[in-house]
Amino acid sequence: GDEADVMFSHAPIANVIPPVNSRGRAPDWHCDYPYHRSRFPGLEWPKNLKLAVQYNICVDEFRSDNAGTQFMPNTHTSGRFPPQALNGLHNGSFASDVSSDVMTPRQFVDPAGPGLLDDSRIWHRACPEFNVSAANRVDLLNAVNV
Repeated sequence: GDEADVMFSHAPIANVIPPVNSRGRAPDWHCDYPYHRSRFPGLEWPKNLKLAVQYNICVDEFRSDNAGTQFMPNTHTSGRFPPQALNGLHNGSFASDVSSDVMTPRQFVDPAGPGLLDDSRIWHRACPEFNVSAANRVDLLNAVNV
């Protein structure tokens, strides 16, 4: 398509992950817009359907001790939303019917300044329970779709 077909999915969002606190529930694993129930009621889509990317600008360094976003490698090719059984899994491995491989969550690690570009289909989650630093971790979330 032409450039006119590329648009922001939402205004940039300042995302702040404060230091760990025992209150609240850990966020669920998910895919980003437009891979949601409103567009895909069965939470499945053609594996080659590429509709959007996320571009996160690291205002602060992303480290394992300050809640760099957790993700499951290669899940952008699964053609489906993360299974509910994955919620509650933060550190262990997960045997999935999506892949013959055992999946192990990883965290994005990047210095302050650059951005992280990822496919909106990748399974990921914010992990505030991992921010054991004494400071907020900040990034700017951007979403672009076609």
